[in-house]
Amino acid sequence: MKDQFFSDSGNENLDYYQMPKVLMCSDRYIKLTPNAFKLYIVLHERMQLSMQNGWKNEEGSYYVSMAPQEAEDLFNYSTLTFEDTKIELEMFDLLYQEKHSSEKLPRLYIKKCKYTDEELLEYENMLVNIQ
Repeated sequence: MKDQFFSDSGNENLDYYQMPKVLMCSDRYIKLTPNAFKLYIVLHERMQLSMQNGWKNEEGSYYVSMAPQEAEDLFNYSTLTFEDTKIELEMFDLLYQEKHSSEKLPRLYIKKCKYTDEELLEYENMLVNIQ
């Protein structure tokens, strides 16, 4: 297998997940497990699709859904691991689950990462010191 290096051409097929930088840098989320970290990032990306499709509740909050089988396919999570990981995100106040009587899967409301002005300033200073 040939190594693939970045160059001026051939980058059109790259696809990346976006994530809030505070998720990586804040002490608040330092104990977030890799499983929870990955799930949050994927659910966060799915939020864009929910916004495009207008999947929101009566209060205007957007939600996503994910079946245990999808988590297994994406991350190789068992159903138990998937459920535990969602609970972990709830404990970090990054997810709220709502069972809806007319839907098979719970609605997953992705919450914004929390940070203080001091944390934001510390992160910005860290970036300046890197350069």
